Amino acid sequence: MKVTKFLHTAIPTMPYDETHDFYTRVMGMKMAPRPEIPGMPGAWLGADGVSDEPQVHIIGCEPTGETHDPIQVHYALQVESLDDAMRELDAEGVPYRLIDGLVGNLRQVFLRDPAGNQLELQEPRK
Repeated sequence: MKVTKFLHTAIPTMPYDETHDFYTRVMGMKMAPRPEIPGMPGAWLGADGVSDEPQVHIIGCEPTGETHDPIQVHYALQVESLDDAMRELDAEGVPYRLIDGLVGNLRQVFLRDPAGNQLELQEPRK
């Protein structure tokens, strides 16, 4: 698998309003474009507020407790091919969760590293 880009770090944020204020007012981060994600309020923030920069995604809800939960703290990496990445994960016996269509037409894979840290893999947007 080939990682091509660091995309974002995501953090659940309760209380949402105070966390949003901290990152925008105190830290000076700018709002980046974010699609509507059903059941998952939040904001995408970056240094300049553009969609192709690394971002902090704040999510205004509590994690569900699932093993591969997109609401839990995670970081996201772009890979050349999600299908190739899943084949490699399968070959290595690494469990993952494929989520298709939560954010537009995006396919995302959530998995955990050996230390238990959650990460997300996604392909370049088409």
